Amino acid sequence: MGLLGKGFKRFQNNTFSIERESTVVDTLTGGVSSKTFTAIRSGIQCGFYEGSSADVFISDKFKAETDGVVCVDAPLLSGITLSESDRITLDNSKAYSVVNYDDINNMGDTVVIALKEVK
Repeated sequence: MGLLGKGFKRFQNNTFSIERESTVVDTLTGGVSSKTFTAIRSGIQCGFYEGSSADVFISDKFKAETDGVVCVDAPLLSGITLSESDRITLDNSKAYSVVNYDDINNMGDTVVIALKEVK
């Protein structure tokens, strides 16, 4: 169990789903005919922070493009590699794109994911 699961369970105030983008290509035109997102994992317990509360978790170079962050125990994301085309949907139904994924101190304990709201 990671750091968040041990001492900070009360700060895990949300759950989220990770959704992967799928595209369907029109065989006649070769263009994209539709894009859909499919949940690859859901019900992941996390802490979600916005505004100045989120600023303490992220680097200055990502602050301008970040609307919020989720903090999660890294073991809950085992077997998943996030990319910028993936989407995070919080239990409040807001969808976010992934800006940055950071394994704190590269210890495999706690992950901070910087997010941009999808509008």
